[in-house]
Amino acid sequence: SLFIRTYSAFLGPIFAILVVDYYVLRKRDLNLDKLYDPEGPYRGVNMAAVIAMGVGVVCALIFSGISWYASLLPSGILYYLLMQHLPSAQRFREN
Repeated sequence: SLFIRTYSAFLGPIFAILVVDYYVLRKRDLNLDKLYDPEGPYRGVNMAAVIAMGVGVVCALIFSGISWYASLLPSGILYYLLMQHLPSAQRFREN
């Protein structure tokens, strides 16, 4: 069904971004106090995640038969690279 294909197009990128962020970038070290601080480094929107999500969704919709899998690598790799090089994403890397 169209709903399931569209819905699953978002699952792969979300999963890839969460895994790269927690396991690769933060090395399983997340500061919960800063995470819930309204003035902390995690406030606002992380454009690296938004961009990686968009690219992953497009890849998933292009390859709709294997959408979940087709979006994992593009969104995960792009998120990693953007977190390294996008100036607006640097404050989200703080622990």
